[in-house]
Amino acid sequence: MMWKTMIALAATVAWIGCSDSQTAGDASTDADTAAPAVETQPMTEAPVEETAAADTASSSPVDGELPFPNGYTEWPVFLPSVDRADAKQVRDIYLNTAAQGATEGAPLPDGSVLVMELHTVKLDDAGEPVLDASGRLQKDALSKIFVMAKNPGWGEGATIPNGSWVYGAFEPNGDPAQVDYATCRSCHVPMVDKDFVPRLDEYLAQR
Repeated sequence: MMWKTMIALAATVAWIGCSDSQTAGDASTDADTAAPAVETQPMTEAPVEETAAADTASSSPVDGELPFPNGYTEWPVFLPSVDRADAKQVRDIYLNTAAQGATEGAPLPDGSVLVMELHTVKLDDAGEPVLDASGRLQKDALSKIFVMAKNPGWGEGATIPNGSWVYGAFEPNGDPAQVDYATCRSCHVPMVDKDFVPRLDEYLAQR
C-alpha cells in the first residue's frame, strides 16, 4: 500500500536533529501554534500535501500510517511560535496549501495537512525555563513531530471520532514515534466547532 511504503521511506529521513522523551499527551491542546525554526535541505520525494490527497478512493490510512511530511518547514506558518511554559515546550505549526483555504465557520478543505513540532526548552540548574530578554522561552531541542491530515472517508471507525482527520507522529530523525493516538484524539475532541483544529479562529482572524 502507498502509505506503508512511504512510512518505510520515512525511516531513512535524517535531516532534523535532537530528541527527548515528550509524550503524546502534550501534543494537541488549544495552545498549539507554529513558526519556522529548523533549517532543512530540499527533499526529492513528493511533499505530503500532494501524497495525502492522492488516490483516496483506494487508500484510507489510519492513525500512525501517514507519511513523513518532507519539506514541511517550507510551508506557511499557522501562527507564530507559542510558548508552553506548563509543558516546558515551544511549539511550531505549519500548514499546507490546501489548509490555507480554511474559512470561518466551515471545516478545513479536504487535503489539509498540519504539522506541529515540539521543542524542549533551555532550563536552569533548578529545572526551570530560562527566559530570553523579552521573557520568552528559548528552544533547546526538537523532540517530536506530529501530523494531522484529512480527506473524505478518513477517520471512519476511530474509537474517538475527530471528523475525517488522521494523525501521525515522528521522531526528529523521521522514524515513526510510538504514541497513544487516543490521547491525541481526546485532546482534539473539544474543538469540534473548529474542525478539531486548535486556535483555528485565531489563525483566521490574523490571516
